[in-house]
Amino acid sequence: MNRQIATNFDNKKSFFSKILNILELYSLPSINILQNSTPKKNAWKEEINRQIHKFWNDKLKSDAFNKTSLKYVCIDNLEIGKTAHVWKLKNQPRIEIRKSIVKSRMMTGTYILQSDKHKFTHFSTEATCQLCHTESEDIVHMITTCPVLSTIREKYFIDIKKVILDSCGPAKWNTYCNNKMEITRLILDWSNFKESLSIGMELAEKLEQKARNLLFQLHIKRIEILDARNIK
Repeated sequence: MNRQIATNFDNKKSFFSKILNILELYSLPSINILQNSTPKKNAWKEEINRQIHKFWNDKLKSDAFNKTSLKYVCIDNLEIGKTAHVWKLKNQPRIEIRKSIVKSRMMTGTYILQSDKHKFTHFSTEATCQLCHTESEDIVHMITTCPVLSTIREKYFIDIKKVILDSCGPAKWNTYCNNKMEITRLILDWSNFKESLSIGMELAEKLEQKARNLLFQLHIKRIEILDARNIK
């Protein structure tokens, strides 16, 4: 070991230098510390796994935080190796998978609406909603505002509001869900409100199911209307 340190410490292409870089990258003990206090095999494996997991989790959250397309996702809830709640579909029928696909696209900014087409075509396409022609069609407009989708919205949203009111009471609802942006965040990712609304496992499962239903029905209705009007 001492010979390697002496001969390859400044050789950036050597295997030894790459090991040094890996130790530094994952905030693991330096070569000198390991020489003076060699850890046991199992303890060393656990430390390596813990530090690697921490590094990539931190990087995932840091990268996600800077993605505007993920602004509705609860970044703190992201974890490598942990299944996102939108995909917890064990023993669910195929229709639930379709609903989750639609919801995940909306959560991650990959569900293309008119405002997205406006950006992608360098503003040559109008951002105005092709259903109601009243304002720009973004995800907040689709979920909370578009009058053409109001029948679907009222039918399914009332269930979401009811389960929260039954669990938390009107005071918390009026405090944390008092505008369209916050309601959109709640429907797309309830874990944004896990602490503030005291969302436990049972309530979380209800919210996830009801939100999937609402978003899927809005999606289906929107597609039906656009197809009937022959709008791409």
